[in-house]
Amino acid sequence: MRYFEYPRCPQDAQIILLLILSLILSKTKRSLLKRKKVLDQILIPTEGHVEIIQKKITKSAEDIQTVLRRCIESGSEGLVVKGTRSVYTVNRRSEQWIKIKPEYLQEFGDNLDLVVIGREKGLKDVYHCGLRSTAGDTYDENGDIVAHDTKFLSFCSIANGFDKEMRMKIDEDTRGKWHNMKKELPPPHLIQFKSKKPVEWIDPTESIVLEVKARSVDRRFSNKYAVDTTLLNAVCRKLRPDKDWKTAATVDSYLEQKRNARNSDRTQTLMIEKKRKKLILKRQRETQDEVEWNDPNTIGTQSSLFQDFLFMILSDVYYQGRRVPQEEFRELLRSHGARIIESENLADDLKTFRIVTSKNTVQVVALRGSGYDILRTSWIYDCIRMKRIVKIAPSHLFSCSETMVQAAARRVDVLGHVYEDDYDESSLEQLLTNPKNVGYVSGLSYDSSDIELEQTLQSALLFGDLTVYIVHSDDDSDYDFRYLKMMLEGFGATITNSSSDCNLVVTVSGSNDVMKKVNKVREELAKQAAAIDVGYQTVRLVSSSWVIDSVQNGYKMDEQDYYV
Repeated sequence: MRYFEYPRCPQDAQIILLLILSLILSKTKRSLLKRKKVLDQILIPTEGHVEIIQKKITKSAEDIQTVLRRCIESGSEGLVVKGTRSVYTVNRRSEQWIKIKPEYLQEFGDNLDLVVIGREKGLKDVYHCGLRSTAGDTYDENGDIVAHDTKFLSFCSIANGFDKEMRMKIDEDTRGKWHNMKKELPPPHLIQFKSKKPVEWIDPTESIVLEVKARSVDRRFSNKYAVDTTLLNAVCRKLRPDKDWKTAATVDSYLEQKRNARNSDRTQTLMIEKKRKKLILKRQRETQDEVEWNDPNTIGTQSSLFQDFLFMILSDVYYQGRRVPQEEFRELLRSHGARIIESENLADDLKTFRIVTSKNTVQVVALRGSGYDILRTSWIYDCIRMKRIVKIAPSHLFSCSETMVQAAARRVDVLGHVYEDDYDESSLEQLLTNPKNVGYVSGLSYDSSDIELEQTLQSALLFGDLTVYIVHSDDDSDYDFRYLKMMLEGFGATITNSSSDCNLVVTVSGSNDVMKKVNKVREELAKQAAAIDVGYQTVRLVSSSWVIDSVQNGYKMDEQDYYV
């Protein structure tokens, strides 16, 4: 027999009464049913002051699904299933109490209370957090902890989620407690780091606790942290002054949550396998295309200028004020003997591998982060114009290493003219007329305004995993709706006209008309959840403020602060 409960109190209710547990009258060793019976006897429901949460006893999984469906409809976080004979254990998880959250069907849903053990100072401080080891805990005959292990293992780094007041509070509470890693290493019995180490460390027993929210658990083995794994996209929810190093998360409690997240992932295996097969087919098609593209029998050869080079093209081209489509540019390269690939992983010789672009795309940022040098397409045109492989000049650099920048700088004079450039009649006249404005490459009319700079990697992918359904009313201005839609799409989201296809619902306003539509959406989502036994992905309903705040902060805010 199982017992569960769900909230029905109004969202704006405020707790104004604290019940103090007396050790003399403690009923924690009694079963759940007996404790509930005592509470029913001594508590008198009073509107606005005391309310007893509804309860239901059941053996049926269908009943639990029904109540979970009600939670989804009401926008509640979830429910707790409890064994009727379970006893209350202080500061310890129990297998007799099971949280059921819609998030468990999708991702890592629980927050973690983590102790700060390190810091990297900067414009935006990064805090290293740790989990307490329980290997050295000692217990009495009743199973209660009498001594805590003080050793902490490095676990993750948190940089986002802090406002100005939070950072000031952290500085105030930890002032004078930091130790420089270069001057003094932490005792091995106190803190254990791995390859990722902070600039400063702090004694966990004197530190603070952060409540951290993570999108998911990184299950890959990593040598960065002592726990051998970490959290993905973790942000700080708030400070926890009510917690200390003894009551914060431990390695054992984290592993339990990790197991829950892993179990939920198994329900999505088929979906992931389908995506994997699609990617394999796509890669096969791209490989076939590359073979055809680079077949000398299918292209008209003008020269063998680039026959020893392998190219990767990342964007359309802008040359002499004209936009050259990427396919046309590819044909130009192939006509001069070049081979073209779609992935840097296919490059067999990095010495003759060239990556070129005219725009700052997401792929450019990613490749640059991997250490690749990116050239401007102007280098291609200069080689073709001079009918030889020209040395790379500063004007040819799009995003390159400092070594290449310095080498290119040695190839130009004080006015930026390339020493070994070829001049025709037109470019020579331009050089003599206005030598300072010719630019680094003669004969090239390069207008930076032609280049459409794309968003940075972080901005472009901010909402990239979201399919959004926007709820708005006829009373909402068309501008508000279009602005919200433009912002979502501009940062990678896909907009859908059906709530059944989305994984996030955003409201334009909080008007009565909108809230009526929101309630209908909740009903539709609840029916959808009921129709799917496993693998249902939680659809959250948030206000437009979530979108605006996420864009302003550069990372996704926690949706539960913006629920509607």
